[in-house]
Amino acid sequence: MAFEIGRFNENLITSATQRIENVVEAKMGTITSTATTAKYWFGHTAEEYKQIQKDLYDLGQILTANYFVQFEAYEDNGLTSNPIFNNPNIPYLATETNIPLIQANFEQIQVGGRQIQQLTNVTEADIQLNMLETGQGDIGNGLLDWVQLMVNDDGTVNPPASYACRLTVGIFHRQYGLDVKPISRTFLVAPSQAMIESLNANGVSEALIIPTSYVVLRDFME
Repeated sequence: MAFEIGRFNENLITSATQRIENVVEAKMGTITSTATTAKYWFGHTAEEYKQIQKDLYDLGQILTANYFVQFEAYEDNGLTSNPIFNNPNIPYLATETNIPLIQANFEQIQVGGRQIQQLTNVTEADIQLNMLETGQGDIGNGLLDWVQLMVNDDGTVNPPASYACRLTVGIFHRQYGLDVKPISRTFLVAPSQAMIESLNANGVSEALIIPTSYVVLRDFME
Protein backbone atom coordinates (compact mmCIF):
# COMPACT_ATOMS: atom_id res chain seq x y z
CA MET A 1 0.00 0.00 0.00
CA ALA A 2 1.43 3.33 -1.02
CA PHE A 3 1.85 6.02 1.60
CA GLU A 4 -0.21 9.04 0.72
CA ILE A 5 1.22 12.17 2.22
CA GLY A 6 -2.08 13.88 1.78
CA ARG A 7 -3.81 11.48 4.14
CA PHE A 8 -1.14 11.77 6.88
CA ASN A 9 -2.69 13.05 10.11
CA GLU A 10 -0.14 14.19 12.71
CA ASN A 11 -2.80 14.40 15.42
CA LEU A 12 -3.65 10.71 15.00
CA ILE A 13 0.02 9.72 15.38
CA THR A 14 0.39 11.89 18.49
CA SER A 15 -2.78 10.42 20.00
CA ALA A 16 -1.61 6.84 19.38
CA THR A 17 1.80 7.62 20.88
CA GLN A 18 0.15 9.08 23.98
CA ARG A 19 -2.00 5.98 24.39
CA ILE A 20 1.09 3.77 24.25
CA GLU A 21 2.86 5.95 26.82
CA ASN A 22 -0.18 5.78 29.10
CA VAL A 23 -0.26 1.98 28.88
CA VAL A 24 3.47 1.74 29.65
CA GLU A 25 3.17 4.18 32.55
CA ALA A 26 0.22 2.27 34.01
CA LYS A 27 2.11 -1.00 33.69
CA MET A 28 5.19 0.42 35.40
CA GLY A 29 3.00 1.81 38.16
CA THR A 30 1.52 -1.63 38.72
CA ILE A 31 4.99 -3.21 38.84
CA THR A 32 6.25 -0.57 41.27
CA SER A 33 3.16 -0.89 43.46
CA THR A 34 3.47 -4.68 43.52
CA ALA A 35 7.15 -4.52 44.44
CA THR A 36 6.35 -2.11 47.27
CA THR A 37 3.29 -3.86 48.70
CA ALA A 38 4.18 -7.51 48.06
CA LYS A 39 4.72 -9.27 51.39
CA TYR A 40 7.60 -11.55 50.50
CA TRP A 41 9.53 -10.82 53.73
CA PHE A 42 8.10 -13.33 56.22
CA GLY A 43 4.59 -12.01 55.64
CA HIS A 44 5.63 -8.34 55.55
CA THR A 45 6.55 -5.78 52.96
CA ALA A 46 10.19 -4.79 52.58
CA GLU A 47 9.63 -1.54 54.49
CA GLU A 48 7.75 -3.28 57.31
CA TYR A 49 10.44 -5.95 57.65
CA LYS A 50 13.17 -3.31 57.69
CA GLN A 51 11.43 -1.53 60.57
CA ILE A 52 10.94 -4.80 62.47
CA GLN A 53 14.63 -5.61 62.17
CA LYS A 54 15.55 -2.17 63.47
CA ASP A 55 13.16 -2.51 66.42
CA LEU A 56 14.57 -5.95 67.25
CA TYR A 57 18.12 -4.61 67.17
CA ASP A 58 17.12 -1.79 69.52
CA LEU A 59 15.90 -4.38 72.06
CA GLY A 60 19.51 -5.43 72.62
CA GLN A 61 20.88 -8.82 73.66
CA ILE A 62 22.05 -10.68 76.74
CA LEU A 63 25.22 -12.73 76.46
CA THR A 64 25.38 -16.11 78.19
CA ALA A 65 28.95 -15.41 79.31
CA ASN A 66 27.91 -12.29 81.28
CA TYR A 67 26.74 -14.07 84.43
CA PHE A 68 27.69 -13.52 88.06
CA VAL A 69 27.47 -15.52 91.29
CA GLN A 70 27.46 -14.24 94.87
CA PHE A 71 27.70 -16.20 98.14
CA GLU A 72 26.51 -14.76 101.44
CA ALA A 73 26.21 -16.49 104.80
CA TYR A 74 22.68 -16.39 106.20
CA GLU A 75 22.56 -14.01 109.19
CA ASP A 76 26.29 -14.44 109.85
CA ASN A 77 26.01 -18.14 110.67
CA GLY A 78 28.95 -20.55 110.75
CA LEU A 79 29.58 -20.12 107.02
CA THR A 80 31.38 -16.81 107.59
CA SER A 81 34.62 -18.70 108.30
CA ASN A 82 34.15 -21.07 105.35
CA PRO A 83 36.77 -20.57 102.57
CA ILE A 84 33.99 -20.36 99.98
CA PHE A 85 32.56 -17.33 101.78
CA ASN A 86 35.54 -15.46 103.23
CA ASN A 87 37.37 -15.06 99.91
CA PRO A 88 35.68 -12.47 97.63
CA ASN A 89 37.33 -13.97 94.53
CA ILE A 90 35.75 -17.42 94.88
CA PRO A 91 32.54 -16.54 92.95
CA TYR A 92 34.66 -15.76 89.87
CA LEU A 93 35.63 -19.45 89.75
CA ALA A 94 32.10 -20.46 88.68
CA THR A 95 32.54 -21.74 85.13
CA GLU A 96 28.90 -22.65 84.49
CA THR A 97 25.55 -22.20 86.21
CA ASN A 98 21.81 -21.91 85.68
CA ILE A 99 19.03 -19.60 86.85
CA PRO A 100 15.72 -21.25 87.77
CA LEU A 101 12.80 -19.19 86.52
CA ILE A 102 9.63 -21.23 86.98
CA GLN A 103 8.66 -24.76 87.93
CA ALA A 104 4.93 -25.20 88.39
CA ASN A 105 3.32 -28.50 89.37
CA PHE A 106 -0.18 -29.48 88.32
CA GLU A 107 -2.50 -32.36 89.11
CA GLN A 108 -5.04 -33.89 86.79
CA ILE A 109 -8.67 -33.64 87.88
CA GLN A 110 -11.60 -35.45 86.30
CA VAL A 111 -14.55 -33.19 85.45
CA GLY A 112 -17.34 -35.28 83.97
CA GLY A 113 -16.02 -36.71 80.76
CA ARG A 114 -13.18 -34.21 80.61
CA GLN A 115 -9.94 -33.57 82.46
CA ILE A 116 -8.39 -30.34 83.67
CA GLN A 117 -4.98 -29.47 85.06
CA GLN A 118 -5.10 -27.71 88.42
CA LEU A 119 -2.10 -25.89 89.88
CA THR A 120 -0.92 -27.47 93.13
CA ASN A 121 2.27 -25.55 93.89
CA VAL A 122 5.16 -23.57 92.49
CA THR A 123 8.65 -24.73 93.40
CA GLU A 124 12.23 -23.90 92.51
CA ALA A 125 14.56 -26.19 90.59
CA ASP A 126 18.01 -26.99 91.95
CA ILE A 127 20.83 -24.61 91.11
CA GLN A 128 23.84 -26.13 89.38
CA LEU A 129 27.29 -24.61 89.84
CA ASN A 130 30.51 -25.86 88.28
CA MET A 131 33.41 -24.47 90.30
CA LEU A 132 37.05 -24.30 89.28
CA GLU A 133 39.09 -25.64 92.20
CA THR A 134 41.87 -23.57 93.76
CA GLY A 135 45.40 -24.73 94.52
CA GLN A 136 44.50 -24.93 98.23
CA GLY A 137 41.34 -26.98 97.61
CA ASP A 138 39.07 -24.19 98.88
CA ILE A 139 35.98 -25.49 97.07
CA GLY A 140 36.26 -29.13 98.13
CA ASN A 141 37.30 -28.34 101.71
CA GLY A 142 34.68 -25.62 101.96
CA LEU A 143 31.94 -28.07 101.01
CA LEU A 144 33.20 -30.62 103.57
CA ASP A 145 33.16 -27.94 106.27
CA TRP A 146 29.66 -26.97 105.15
CA VAL A 147 28.42 -30.51 105.78
CA GLN A 148 29.69 -30.27 109.38
CA LEU A 149 27.25 -27.40 109.92
CA MET A 150 24.38 -29.50 108.61
CA VAL A 151 24.90 -32.75 110.53
CA ASN A 152 26.72 -33.28 113.84
CA ASP A 153 29.08 -36.16 114.58
CA ASP A 154 26.38 -37.87 116.65
CA GLY A 155 23.99 -37.84 113.68
CA THR A 156 21.72 -35.05 114.86
CA VAL A 157 20.61 -32.51 112.27
CA ASN A 158 21.04 -28.79 112.85
CA PRO A 159 18.34 -26.21 112.03
CA PRO A 160 18.51 -24.73 108.50
CA ALA A 161 19.43 -21.27 109.78
CA SER A 162 22.80 -22.63 110.94
CA TYR A 163 23.88 -23.74 107.45
CA ALA A 164 21.73 -21.74 105.00
CA CYS A 165 23.33 -19.54 102.38
CA ARG A 166 22.05 -16.68 100.27
CA LEU A 167 23.03 -17.50 96.72
CA THR A 168 22.54 -14.85 94.05
CA VAL A 169 22.80 -15.76 90.39
CA GLY A 170 22.21 -13.28 87.62
CA ILE A 171 23.25 -11.73 84.33
CA PHE A 172 24.87 -8.32 84.01
CA HIS A 173 24.67 -5.80 81.18
CA ARG A 174 27.23 -6.24 78.41
CA GLN A 175 27.97 -2.49 78.34
CA TYR A 176 27.35 -1.24 81.89
CA GLY A 177 28.62 -4.31 83.73
CA LEU A 178 27.47 -5.14 87.24
CA ASP A 179 25.87 -1.72 87.63
CA VAL A 180 22.96 -2.99 85.52
CA LYS A 181 21.60 -6.51 86.10
CA PRO A 182 18.70 -7.33 83.74
CA ILE A 183 18.15 -10.70 85.45
CA SER A 184 19.06 -11.45 89.07
CA ARG A 185 17.62 -13.89 91.61
CA THR A 186 18.54 -14.63 95.22
CA PHE A 187 17.81 -17.99 96.82
CA LEU A 188 18.14 -19.42 100.31
CA VAL A 189 20.03 -22.65 99.61
CA ALA A 190 22.09 -25.51 100.99
CA PRO A 191 24.39 -27.89 99.10
CA SER A 192 22.72 -31.13 98.05
CA GLN A 193 25.40 -32.79 95.94
CA ALA A 194 29.05 -32.34 94.97
CA MET A 195 31.63 -34.73 93.64
CA ILE A 196 35.17 -34.76 92.30
CA GLU A 197 34.76 -36.96 89.26
CA SER A 198 36.62 -38.11 86.18
CA LEU A 199 40.06 -38.12 87.79
CA ASN A 200 42.42 -39.67 85.24
CA ALA A 201 45.95 -39.45 83.92
CA ASN A 202 44.97 -38.55 80.36
CA GLY A 203 44.60 -34.81 80.78
CA VAL A 204 47.79 -33.90 82.64
CA SER A 205 47.11 -30.17 82.19
CA GLU A 206 43.34 -30.09 82.72
CA ALA A 207 42.14 -27.96 85.63
CA LEU A 208 39.91 -29.60 88.22
CA ILE A 209 36.27 -28.51 88.08
CA ILE A 210 33.86 -29.56 90.83
CA PRO A 211 30.17 -29.75 89.84
CA THR A 212 27.87 -28.82 92.72
CA SER A 213 24.11 -28.73 93.24
CA TYR A 214 22.18 -26.52 95.64
CA VAL A 215 18.64 -27.12 96.79
CA VAL A 216 16.37 -24.15 97.47
CA LEU A 217 15.36 -24.38 101.13
CA ARG A 218 12.29 -22.24 100.60
CA ASP A 219 10.94 -20.46 97.57
CA PHE A 220 10.16 -17.18 99.30
CA MET A 221 12.34 -14.67 101.11
CA GLU A 222 11.60 -12.69 104.24
